[in-house]
Amino acid sequence: MSTIGPLFERGLCDPHNCTASVLDSPAGNLILTAAHCVTGSAAGLLFAPGYHDGVAPHGVWTVERAFADPDWLICEDADDDYAILRVADQDRAGRLVGVEAVTGGNRLGTAPAAGQAVTVIGYNSGLDDEPVSCVAVVRVESNYPAIDCAGFPVVRAAVRGSRRRRIRAPLSYVR
Repeated sequence: MSTIGPLFERGLCDPHNCTASVLDSPAGNLILTAAHCVTGSAAGLLFAPGYHDGVAPHGVWTVERAFADPDWLICEDADDDYAILRVADQDRAGRLVGVEAVTGGNRLGTAPAAGQAVTVIGYNSGLDDEPVSCVAVVRVESNYPAIDCAGFPVVRAAVRGSRRRRIRAPLSYVR
């Protein structure tokens, strides 16, 4: 899927650790990821939408800044484990464009209802791979939507917390 890709710290030759998704936004330059995946302003992280087998078909986009919920910044509340990253525009055919103009964007919406089927797409930590996906039915757990993706490696990696990094100031916040 062209709107989803991994985040790299140093470039495509090094392993990636987290997945991000292009958001439908007025400026066309925002991506969404887990807050635990970034630190500081996140400036310099690289996003490769549509990445597979070491190839970034839609280019590599540089993160300029991160925005997170204040509750995540203060106490790392798992309910607020999301960050919106702004990526720099790129020159395409002599014109500056945002990532959304190249890949399209995903609209944020309300949480899916219990019983609804959803598709989860993500990347394992690693290098030269492709996205994995899982179709699951939403259930409610402690008043929140939840899914089970048996054998879904991305979920296992997140639970293990391998190579997780924490957000620290000076992040902006989302209200």
